[in-house]
Amino acid sequence: MSKNLYRTLSALAALLLVVVMGSCKSDSTYEETTSNSCVMASATLGTLNRYIYMKTSAGTDSTYISHVTGSLYPLSIDQLGGRIFNPDSLPVNTDVSKVVFSVLNATGSMTIKSLYTGQDTLVSTKDTLDCRGPRLLTVHGTDGVSSRTYTIDIRVHKEAGDSMLWQREGVYADLAAATAQKAIVSGSSIYVFANIAGQPAVLYATTDAPASLSRTNLSRPTIDVRSIILHRGTFYALAEGELVSSQDAVAWRTVETTLPAAFTALPVAGSDRLVATDAAGMFYSSRDGGQTWQADETELARPMPQSMVQGVCIPSENDPTYEDLLVLGHHDGTPVVWKRNIDLTDAVQYPWVYYPETENADYVCPIVESSALAYYDGATLLLGLQDGKLATPRLSRDNGRSWDSSIIKAPEAVVSGSLSVVTTADNYIILYCGGSGEVWKGRINRLGWK
Repeated sequence: MSKNLYRTLSALAALLLVVVMGSCKSDSTYEETTSNSCVMASATLGTLNRYIYMKTSAGTDSTYISHVTGSLYPLSIDQLGGRIFNPDSLPVNTDVSKVVFSVLNATGSMTIKSLYTGQDTLVSTKDTLDCRGPRLLTVHGTDGVSSRTYTIDIRVHKEAGDSMLWQREGVYADLAAATAQKAIVSGSSIYVFANIAGQPAVLYATTDAPASLSRTNLSRPTIDVRSIILHRGTFYALAEGELVSSQDAVAWRTVETTLPAAFTALPVAGSDRLVATDAAGMFYSSRDGGQTWQADETELARPMPQSMVQGVCIPSENDPTYEDLLVLGHHDGTPVVWKRNIDLTDAVQYPWVYYPETENADYVCPIVESSALAYYDGATLLLGLQDGKLATPRLSRDNGRSWDSSIIKAPEAVVSGSLSVVTTADNYIILYCGGSGEVWKGRINRLGWK
């Protein structure tokens, strides 16, 4: 082999080695630094501003800023649907025109589509985003080709959760003349029992149209409409010392029983019993539809409910085998509250217990006429009349001990003489107003949210 040929072959071999080595290095570098992964891994909202609007003591409008901790409203990432959203909406009046993220992690780089130019620009946790509408965020894989786009949807409540909106549903003329009322809801049906011109009648409506009432007179003209209760699909009432019942709320018959005392009220029915009181306020119960009665055990030397006696059954939120029966009445012009725990398995028998007034005067049970109790939002709702007008609604979160007047505001209803109230399965409060015949409907906002 000539010296020149040897030099040429050596040079070609060296060049081939460089090419091979360069090619391996290139392949290795590509595998380590590029990827087609383009997934949003996690996102967390930072601190946001919320505007609070209120009036000063002088009656002028005032605004101040509070802060919302965004991490308390976790973001959900829907990989299949391509969405980043908060399942629990931010409080009303939260400013989402300048949203910050404390965490924004992805497997690639991120860009956001501009609201003004329509072009994609890089985004990081140092940026603020205008999220008053949906925003398009794209994650780009390091391979320079792969990408995935997500829609950012930051949701804000449009109404305050604990505020309440009342609306006037209509007027029913016969209701205006009612001197006594008791409203009962059963499923989607509403029965308003009313004493109109000395004649007891039932006014029918539905929860969807509570002001569309129709009237039918009761078969027993001596029925005390304020005593009517519903128990296991049957209506019960008192009529001049007799216990009567009805399947349709119109035709009433005498219940064959020997009452142990002259009952003056049927304040409440539990899941398994009827409850009655006598003129002295003593409690009695029946577990067979009023055929037999027994005197209930009570605390001794306590003021008993003698007049204006009404009650409500409070289901347990934790155990379906327990419920409470709460009775409110007047004793010498003073409101008194009694309560009994019921074990529906009969494993334990509890007596009626007197609830003394709370030490805080702002939460004392008020004196109201035409009182109505209802179970609402896990609490006991009390409405009635004071000085001939609608009293401020009270809500008892501890179901009998303290009564808060700051939670539910009264509607601008015209009412006198009588009042009745029902609460519905979709969390509405419905008022039937004597004197005016008005029907009002309201609900705490958050109870209507889905």
